[in-house]
Parts: sequence; C-alpha cells; structure tokens
Amino acid sequence: MHSQARSLSSPFRTVSLAVIAALVMMLAMAPAWAQNSVPPTAVQAAKMPEFASRLAHPVKRPGPPMSPALARAKMHPGPLQANDIYDNGPTNGNTDAWTINFGFIVSDSFNVTQGNNTSITGMSFAAWLAPGDVLGSAEVSITSSENGGTRYFDQTVNFTQSGCIGNQYGYNVCTETASFTGPILNNGTYWVNLQNATVPNGDPVYWDENSGPSSASENTVGTIPSESFTILGSATTTTTSSTTTYSDWACPSPQPGFHDLHDFSPSAGPSGLAIDTAGKFYGTFANGGSHGAGLLYDFAQRAGPLVRHLFVQLSGRQQRK
Repeated sequence: MHSQARSLSSPFRTVSLAVIAALVMMLAMAPAWAQNSVPPTAVQAAKMPEFASRLAHPVKRPGPPMSPALARAKMHPGPLQANDIYDNGPTNGNTDAWTINFGFIVSDSFNVTQGNNTSITGMSFAAWLAPGDVLGSAEVSITSSENGGTRYFDQTVNFTQSGCIGNQYGYNVCTETASFTGPILNNGTYWVNLQNATVPNGDPVYWDENSGPSSASENTVGTIPSESFTILGSATTTTTSSTTTYSDWACPSPQPGFHDLHDFSPSAGPSGLAIDTAGKFYGTFANGGSHGAGLLYDFAQRAGPLVRHLFVQLSGRQQRK
C-alpha cells in the first residue's frame, strides 16, 4: 500500500519540480523593471495605476508635438549661447521618455568638433516629471562608449529646473540645467550617461526622447531613440609662439640705417608707414619683434638697397589698400 502511494506521488513531485523550474526561469528572464516595479519609460508608467494616480489628468487623445519654436524656447530660454558645444535637437515632450533612476542608465552620444582642448562646463536636458516634482540631482558621466569604456567624468551634480510645460500624459516636461567642471576633450565622439536622478518624494524621473541625430542606449533594453540635450563648454585654441626678429621678415641680416624702435606686445599689433620732413621713413611689421607681435622701425633714405627695396614693397602695399 505504501509502495503504491509512493508511486502515485512521484509524478506529482516531478510536475511540481517542473513548474517551480519554469517559474524560476521566467523570473530570471523578466526585465529588471518588472522586478523593481518601475518601467523603463514614462508612457509605460502612465498606464500603470500606481503611477497614473500621481499624474495630472491626461487628455483623451494625444496632442500634436510641440512647435519647433516652443521646443527651442524650452530647451534654450533665449538665444542659443556661444558655449553650446553640442545640441542634440529640441525637446519633443510628447512621444516618450526614459527612466534615469531606480537602476536605469540612459546613454546618448555627442560630438566634439571645436578643436582639441575643449572644456566641458555643463549640460541641459529635458525631463518628464510628475506634477510638483523638482529634480534635485543626477549622476552624470562622460565616457568613450555607452556607460563604459574610458570614464572621463563621473559626478553627482545639482540641476536647476525651468520652463515646465504639461503634456498629454499628465507629466511636466521641464528643462534641467547643471554647471560643473567637466573634462577637457579632443575632437571625437563621446557618450553622456544619466542615472540615479533624485526628487524629494522618490518618484521616477525620465529623459525626453526626441529621435535626434545621435545614438542612444538604455542598460536594460539596448538601443533606443536619442534624447534631447545640450552639452555646454568652451573651446580653447592653443598656438605655439616663437621669437621673431625683423630680419626674418625684411633682411637676412641687420642692414645699415635700419633701427628697431619698439617691440609690440601680443595685445597691440602695429600697422602703417610714414615719412617725416627730414626724409626718414617710419614703418611697422605685422609680425616679428621679441614678442612675435610686430615691431616699429625707422630708416633713412641712405639705407642699404635691401631696406630700400622693402620700403618700396611696403609703400605699394599701403597705396593699394
């Protein structure tokens, strides 16, 4: 009798183990957001009761995207600034946005083309937030690939929020701007990564999707449409200076009657040619001198032939001007 009971329970045990194994596999394959109950996008969250209750009452039908003028005004209050190193297009505000807290990392590429030694000084981006939420800070990193490779910068920075406009899903779409001392970059392609965003009540924060020209990715999904953002900075042009004398520009060696009267500093360059009543000529070189920024000279009519030839050339140049 006991033997028969054991034989009957064996199939049930096998089925139970199979069901448990299947459940374990399903949990392992489930996306990360399903395990932490926060979805990767704002639109997905708006369809879930626990998040929809925090949003403003949405309209029944999606409205049209923001006009380019309005989007530009939101992303850049006033005219575009001279320190915009890279602009990935205007705010969209109506398509979708990607979560940048609760373990999600969103990466987007940008190009530096202003020259080597470009200093990054901040960034701005468009965020979707529940009404009343204010973004306090977020972790910003700049890397050689999406959330990886060489890490040039990685800090938690504070953001200033402005220009919030509600969209059809019930979110406020706001411009977020941060200033920081970032890396000095050479020409090339880089990635900016946002994560660990914080708001006082712990709600999700989302990065606006605008399908701009760059490449973007999300750590649980992979490739995604690009986001709206601007990288701020300044380009520094470096030049190699050298000491130049008048002989580099006029004569192979100093000539009789030619006098170097004044070396100009880099902040004050020379110009012009004149003659006094005694027949002495005064002129300038746009380059040369001890500082490499030009010099003032004089010479008499009895100066050597090479200097007189130089005077004729300079005279003709002044007349042509």
